[in-house]
Amino acid sequence: MNRTYSLVIAALPLLFACGRHTQPLQSSANTSFKNVQQSKPADAPVLTWYDFEAGYQKAVKDKKILLVDAYTDWCGWCKVMDKNTYSDAGIIGKLNANFVAVKFNPEKARTYKFGNYTMTNDELLAWLGRGRSYGYPTSYFWLDPGVGENLLVSVGYEDPAAFGTTLETVLKRKGN
Repeated sequence: MNRTYSLVIAALPLLFACGRHTQPLQSSANTSFKNVQQSKPADAPVLTWYDFEAGYQKAVKDKKILLVDAYTDWCGWCKVMDKNTYSDAGIIGKLNANFVAVKFNPEKARTYKFGNYTMTNDELLAWLGRGRSYGYPTSYFWLDPGVGENLLVSVGYEDPAAFGTTLETVLKRKGN
């Protein structure tokens, strides 16, 4: 019994470190993301979220970077990123100017058709990650949708300051 208790106590720091992606928090009410705008004060900037296919088409048409926010309904840190990072006026400004934002829940079974591809949700997640699974939230940046397959990945929750730096890095890599 003491040995089992010691193993559980020894494993707690590891569980808390890994739990940063799965810690349950209050659920956000909105789960449909096609052209969804979160409610804010009238003068607050608004970030428009698209589903994958509509976002892909818009990014190709507007020659913008496609940001794919991979999330799940149970992911606490995904909800924190929505609440803290994606609601930040500075982040919204950068995203609206240079990116098309997409919400993608790989746990929702569906087929995606874009460009010359047809993929299931699992296949799309594997394609975005080049065969690797990163957990949630993960931000995938497709620099030139419709032209090439140049993708960058940012794993885990990022507060507005860190995510702003990530966005600047992605823009530099694209050459904007």
